[in-house]
Amino acid sequence: MKFVLLGTMVLCLLGSCANDRRLASTVASPPEIQGVTFAVEQGRIYLPLKEVESFMDGGRPSVESPKTLRTLTDGTPLIPLADLENAGVKVIRDENGKAAEIRRGSRRLKVLVGLKRAEVNLSEQRLRAWQGERLILESR
Repeated sequence: MKFVLLGTMVLCLLGSCANDRRLASTVASPPEIQGVTFAVEQGRIYLPLKEVESFMDGGRPSVESPKTLRTLTDGTPLIPLADLENAGVKVIRDENGKAAEIRRGSRRLKVLVGLKRAEVNLSEQRLRAWQGERLILESR
């Protein structure tokens, strides 16, 4: 009788540990956002302003006026990572400059810089350039 009771307790504890490991693995990985870089500003990473505002719970970081911000082809304003540091957001960069993590209180967001690629469509006479999944440039 004691053996069955002890075995049941061990199984319950093992099941509990497995659940804790699954919970820890889902909590440990912060959501990701794709950063954008420009050749004329080596090492500077930009993020879409609206996505940063949602990370900051709707709060807008104090930055330059929206007219002076860089924008994507669709008009999406971008904010430099350095401006977030000036607004009190903790930025932890990796060694190679291709990723970072931003933290504000208990919130975390992983910043990844995607690969650049370009497409030329001769029949449409169009050039399109992407960084990661973001359309950066579209031109005739």
